[in-house]
Amino acid sequence: MNRSHLYRTDSIKKAVKTAGSIAVELLFPQKCPVCGDAIPIENRLYKSDLSRGLPEGGSLMAAYDALICRDCRKELALIRDPVCEKCGKQLYTGEEGRLCHDCREKIRSFSSCRCMLIYDELTRDIISAVKYNSKREYIDLLSLMAADRYGSWIKELGIDLIIPVPVHAKRLKKRGYNQAELMALGIGRLLNIPVETKAVIRIKHTLPQKELDRDSRLKNLQNAFQTVPDTIKKIKSYYGDAVSVLVADDIYTTGATLDLVSLSLIRAGISRVYGLCMAAGTDIFTVD
Repeated sequence: MNRSHLYRTDSIKKAVKTAGSIAVELLFPQKCPVCGDAIPIENRLYKSDLSRGLPEGGSLMAAYDALICRDCRKELALIRDPVCEKCGKQLYTGEEGRLCHDCREKIRSFSSCRCMLIYDELTRDIISAVKYNSKREYIDLLSLMAADRYGSWIKELGIDLIIPVPVHAKRLKKRGYNQAELMALGIGRLLNIPVETKAVIRIKHTLPQKELDRDSRLKNLQNAFQTVPDTIKKIKSYYGDAVSVLVADDIYTTGATLDLVSLSLIRAGISRVYGLCMAAGTDIFTVD
């Protein structure tokens, strides 16, 4: 066998792939989700391959540099300790104990949740761009942030599967994608955790939660979600009875969505359900 021929062929394939990547980057440059400027091409061309798992060390910074300007990254309002130990929302001075006001008053069906960003004006603009303006490339940044910040927490929980909050078929057809599913897939790739998109379906075409007040949100979602028996059966047959899943969603406000999806999974026989959301409203910043 002429191995030199194989090496030349492999080199040619890599060269063609590189040339194609350069062309794509020039025609459709990655833009910073904060300032909107194009990311320098040298950052984009030499970024880590995020599909191979969460990068470490210097390559992690390179991955961030390929998705957002360093100065703009500082503008993101990260949720920091202290947080509600149940839902993961930011706690502020004057809130007693280790639970937020909502979690002190409500029984949650999920074990615990973590959220990344405070839902301020900048976060709202980024998530709105993803949901309504097809800026799916911003999901790469959100997925990287989630895996970077909460990867250790997720691993410690022993999560078997990531399940995105589903959207109704009508909304999926209109939008073309489910942002929660894209986030789940991104996190799954980075942390090497399988993603199951067919365990829960949305059978009720609900009004957008942002259009409703707090009291109407739970009522709007009643009977909206349903588990798929065949998929649940396959999950339990593969992982056994002690299955732990992570439900991924974009925004956590009252917790109604995560509560009802978690409840449907628990009723179907899933042992433990946790949550991870891109952003969370607070008493200061609310989802309008």
